[in-house]
Amino acid sequence: MAGVKLVGEAFEDFWRKVPQIKRMEFLMITEPATRLAMVKRGEVDTATLMQGVFYEDVKKDPKLRLMSPRSPATWGVYIAAQWDPKSPWSDSRVRKAASLAVDRQTLADIHGPGSGPTGFSD
Repeated sequence: MAGVKLVGEAFEDFWRKVPQIKRMEFLMITEPATRLAMVKRGEVDTATLMQGVFYEDVKKDPKLRLMSPRSPATWGVYIAAQWDPKSPWSDSRVRKAASLAVDRQTLADIHGPGSGPTGFSD
């Protein structure tokens, strides 16, 4: 999917008001280093998924602003084996223990640096 560009153009007859932004282009850039370089060179206005060393680079650059969007998305794990009475997952205590073993802060730091564990719930 790399190299794909999605273009959105404003619909002038929108029923509420005419959009202020007339055109948006979304580029599929797989490499975070390339996304960051494009932002720094002014080729694009925003870049997503700046994790690890790229996240640290953004934090250090006073010309860049790091934003942590809040998403309504949630993460879940469905354990189909919980319906099998012979499986250890059928015991709710095992499922609760596994849930307690998840390091939500580390998951948040890796997958959404700077956003805290708010995207992960018990």
